[in-house]
Amino acid sequence: MDMDQLRKINQLSSELKRHGMAGSSTDAYQQAEEIIQVTHKPAPVEQGESVVVEQAPADPLVARQFAVELERMQKEHAVQLDVLRNAMNQLIAEVNSLRDEFSKAQSEQPPKQKEKQAELKTENKEPHPRQGHYKPGDIDIKSVFYFGTKK
Repeated sequence: MDMDQLRKINQLSSELKRHGMAGSSTDAYQQAEEIIQVTHKPAPVEQGESVVVEQAPADPLVARQFAVELERMQKEHAVQLDVLRNAMNQLIAEVNSLRDEFSKAQSEQPPKQKEKQAELKTENKEPHPRQGHYKPGDIDIKSVFYFGTKK
């Protein structure tokens, strides 16, 4: 047995164990070894002829075990689907009830009247000298500037 085939058997056995198709790791290893041996049987190939694949003889015990595992997995999936369907139905019912409540609340609520904006009163402000509105005659230049001698 080469390293590549051993690696494939180990990977397949871990997958079988992970998916629940084997009860123990030794059982998974045996199943993986059988599968790998069946798939890697060399078929005689001659030029000009088609390839013939040989199948391993079906052991009734292995076939029954496979059927039982398949039925168990189908039952598990059916239960999970039922749970998901029930959850989806509950969510759909809640969404529908919320839609009904929303539509009832909107129909009961009186339509809002548009509020009119109050008209702004415009005040006429007279210019004030403190805000910079000066006229030439408002201030005497002599009161602002000092024209005396320097000391």
